[in-house]
Amino acid sequence: EIYIPLTGLVDTEKEKKKILAEIQKKETYIQSIKTRMSHPGFLKKAKKEVVKVEQNRLKKEEEFLQSLKDQLKKIGG
Repeated sequence: EIYIPLTGLVDTEKEKKKILAEIQKKETYIQSIKTRMSHPGFLKKAKKEVVKVEQNRLKKEEEFLQSLKDQLKKIGG
């Protein structure tokens, strides 16, 4: 990670809106993964590899969501 002061160079309100929109999309996507994985039929019928892929995808998306939230904090959101 590289930190560059962007004061005066970036419209922070516009960036906040952009990050908030991305956070909302990620939260919706994460919820859809959790819903799919909590469905008893999915767990019974899916191959172990598919379940593992979904678990990894969920972890990756949750980490990315956290990084978005961290970015939002850094710009004052």
